[in-house]
Amino acid sequence: MGTGLGWLMNLLERTRVQRLAAAQLNGLGAVVEYGGTDGPNLETLIGRKYFHGVTAVYGVDTLSDADLAGLERLHDLEVLTLGELR
Repeated sequence: MGTGLGWLMNLLERTRVQRLAAAQLNGLGAVVEYGGTDGPNLETLIGRKYFHGVTAVYGVDTLSDADLAGLERLHDLEVLTLGELR
């Protein structure tokens, strides 16, 4: 049980850090997508952002050095699009 609880706490901390980085990017006008799929399960009820990492960030016009540091925390990031969404 201890190992399972440790794994869960590690997952929750990792996704918490990513949610903070995603919130910062949202504040800059970016659209953030999380991994996983929608379906009738606990992830859908609570939210994918608590179980999966950020996989895509779209539409950031400018990023400061501090903003780039936030991107570094997005370990599951696959797509980053800078510039305006059209």
